[in-house]
Amino acid sequence: MNSLDFLTSELQRIKAARSEAIKDGIPTLHRIYAAASGTSGQSRILRAFIIGIFNGDDHPFDLNQLRGLDEALFDDALDVIRLDRHGEKEVHRYLPGTAQQAISGWSFWNRSSV
Repeated sequence: MNSLDFLTSELQRIKAARSEAIKDGIPTLHRIYAAASGTSGQSRILRAFIIGIFNGDDHPFDLNQLRGLDEALFDDALDVIRLDRHGEKEVHRYLPGTAQQAISGWSFWNRSSV
């Protein structure tokens, strides 16, 4: 395989990964947001996770916290990370405005609630 063939193949692989990340990630993000809106320990972890993706400079997220999630939510978090990596816009922009406002509120209270 020559360099051009390799680059073409790699570009196709990246486009497919991006398409899959968006297709799978958006509904997953909505599930994560719904679970994060609850009151359980997993909800607190998911709020910190979303805030970290929303504004990681001000609210860094320790990935070790993901160990506190059940298997399904853990897998969902990985899909959201893929969406963040491959998405066409910032992750919180895939949520409705009311959810974006809630996340901003979580960010304000994050230091005392997580």
